[in-house]
This record gives sequence, structure tokens and C-alpha cells, in this order.
Amino acid sequence: FIDRARKNRKLMGGGLRQSGYLAAAGIISLEKMVQRLVVDHENAQYLANQIGEIPGLEVFDDRLDINMVFFRIQKRNFDSNAFVHFLGKKNVKINPPMAEEYRLVTHYWIDKRKIDWVIMIIKEYMQKAL
Repeated sequence: FIDRARKNRKLMGGGLRQSGYLAAAGIISLEKMVQRLVVDHENAQYLANQIGEIPGLEVFDDRLDINMVFFRIQKRNFDSNAFVHFLGKKNVKINPPMAEEYRLVTHYWIDKRKIDWVIMIIKEYMQKAL
């Protein structure tokens, strides 16, 4: 029983030495950011609608109930590393795709102006890539 309890404690993060910074982020989220989620979700919907218009991109509309936009690029032999590198040079953080899916996230640092910037950059790249 004790061994299982210790294992479960570690699985739940109980083995963290200095977990106050994680707790602080959770407290701020619960106290100040809950109302903000509506804006983040609206921004994600806007981003999804806009990049969904870009030829060669497919947005997964069934997952738009959160502040993340999942999409894939419908081009054979698409150089995902070059795409990620190009966006990175323009200060847009995106990871290489997992199972051919990219993910963009909206949050309180991301406003409509920045979203329009991301849309413009993706359009620019895709016009050259297709």
C-alpha cells in the first residue's frame, strides 16, 4: 500500500521540491484568467477561420472549443522544418508537427493584432510553398 501511495504521489507531482511556482500559476489562472478564456476562445476561432481560408491548409474544426487551433498542410513533401524555421524567424513559436498536425495557441499575451500578423506570415509562406 505504501509503495503504491508513493508512486501515486509522484504521478500527481507530489515529488516536486519547489512546486510553489506551479501553484502560483494555478491561483492566478483561477482568480484572474477565467473571464479571459472567452476572449482566448474567440481569438482561436478567428485564427482558425482565417487560416482555414489559406489554400493548402486544413483546420480541424471539430476541436475549436478551446484556445488551440490544430491544422495540417495538404501538400506532399512539404518541408515542415523550413516552415517552423520561417515562422520562428518571424517570432511565431510553433513546434514541428506531431502526426502531421500543427498547433497554434491563443492566450492573454496574444491580441487580434498579433493574430493578424501570424495569419499574414502563414499566407506569405504558403504562397511561396505551393
